[in-house]
This record gives sequence, C-alpha cells and structure tokens, in this order.
Amino acid sequence: DSVEHIFEFMNELPEKQKLVLHLRDVEQYDFKTIAQITELSEGAVRVALSRARTTIRKKLIKEHKQ
Repeated sequence: DSVEHIFEFMNELPEKQKLVLHLRDVEQYDFKTIAQITELSEGAVRVALSRARTTIRKKLIKEHKQ
C-alpha cells in the first residue's frame, strides 16, 4: 500500500528532513514554528521539506514502476 511505503520512505530520510516533514505534513505546524523547534531558518525548513518530499515522490514513482 502506498501509505505504508510513504512511512517506510520517511524513516529512511535524514533526521532533519524527517522531522521537518513530520512537523509540517503530519502535525500541521507553520514554517515559523518549525524553524523555532528545529533551530533552522525558515528558508532552511522550506529546503528540507522540499528535499524530503522530492525524495519520497521519486521513491514512490520508482516503486510503482516495478
């Protein structure tokens, strides 16, 4: 199931990316709050989130092609 794969792929992410993705997409925190929690700039939070989502998207596409 795709949801199971997403959680598997999330666990494979680097810790900061995993944390940012969880805080934004699961906990629904805003970027300012995530920046405060992680001690990153808001820009760094956006980059980490984008990279995490891109990695998961690519892995899902690869998984569906198999």
